[in-house]
Amino acid sequence: MHKSHIDQLKRLAVAQSEYSRFKAKYFLLDSASTLPAQSSYTTLTKLPLISSPSRVKSRCILTDRAHAVYKHFRLSRLQFKHLALIGILPGVRKSSW
Repeated sequence: MHKSHIDQLKRLAVAQSEYSRFKAKYFLLDSASTLPAQSSYTTLTKLPLISSPSRVKSRCILTDRAHAVYKHFRLSRLQFKHLALIGILPGVRKSSW
């Protein structure tokens, strides 16, 4: 299975469990909540581990590289430099490379 495909599956799992995770965390942190904290903990632990937002890795859309990815462009630093030198990226100018 390709790494970008696994990343897409993780993003889908995060999106599907986002509401239930938010609700459980809200009741866990809310001091005026009538629900006991233990039920919120059990709700969080029953969610699949793959649905945790911290497990989603940002990847370059051209090379699937996972390190040194600029979030705004979704490109690795290598591809960013290459496309900026060619002039494909609008509004990006060479500073001091």
